[in-house]
Amino acid sequence: LLTILIVYLLLAAQFESFVHPAVIITTVPLAVAGGMIGLAIMGQTMNLYSQVGLVMLVGLAAKNGILIVEFANQLRDAGRDIGTAIREASRRRLRPILMTSIATVAGAVPLMLAGGAGAAARTAIGVVIVFGVSISTLITLFLIPLLYSRLARYTGSPLAVAGGIIGLAVMGQTLNLYSQVGIVMLVGLAAKNGILIVEFANQLRDQGRDIGQAIREASARRLRPILMTSIATVAGAVPLMLASGAGAAARTAIGVVIVWGVSISTLITLFLIPLLYSRLARYTGSPLAVTRKLEEQLNHPQPAPAE
Repeated sequence: LLTILIVYLLLAAQFESFVHPAVIITTVPLAVAGGMIGLAIMGQTMNLYSQVGLVMLVGLAAKNGILIVEFANQLRDAGRDIGTAIREASRRRLRPILMTSIATVAGAVPLMLAGGAGAAARTAIGVVIVFGVSISTLITLFLIPLLYSRLARYTGSPLAVAGGIIGLAVMGQTLNLYSQVGIVMLVGLAAKNGILIVEFANQLRDQGRDIGQAIREASARRLRPILMTSIATVAGAVPLMLASGAGAAARTAIGVVIVWGVSISTLITLFLIPLLYSRLARYTGSPLAVTRKLEEQLNHPQPAPAE
């Protein structure tokens, strides 16, 4: 409950509204329910480690709602009505939502399938993350647009592993089993920032922007959702980092890795991704142009040369 309250207050400050964060926070019970369903299916129990996973789901589940609501608000600022804004936002944010969710789930699958010493702890966390993120993502794609269309009328227009290891050193923690669990989870969490920027830059290139214009505009327009999703994830892990009592060592190690890893990777990614994209994207065509070329080749195959 403390984690949910912290995330809600942070989102309220970012959106300058109490309605939009309420829409986003509705994804949290879905993620928790998905995690508990996963525990039941996999024959796991509600123990210390699965509770750690449930706490982390608060930040992970909020990101989908943030992506849709933030973009819908931008469209309303541009003059769209509520219905048009939420429909277009849901459609255009579908791909990054699926990509970030798949990356997060893929980062947690090794935990769910872990074996050997400490496997029970890693499996419990992995099951909660995999099932919680998967189920909440599928339901969120329908629930967020529905709630936004009903409630928005009451509002106005509105490098991870290194970071985690640095955090362990700063906080006086060691690289143990629990911190390794956190580092594995950072694989999916750290990828989301790059996905948001690159996916939007590709959309702009499809619209005719050159590489420099596309990556500059994508970085500027994706800055706010990146910061908001990262803040929500960090806020969800802060109670773990500050944990005390029985099992505090395990929760603190995971929390330190997530808080520091996400924070440092977010700051570096905002500069590194645009730099790499501007240097490497010149070796690729516009994604839409490549698709159209392939479709044209399939629809109008070249005749075989005469013998």
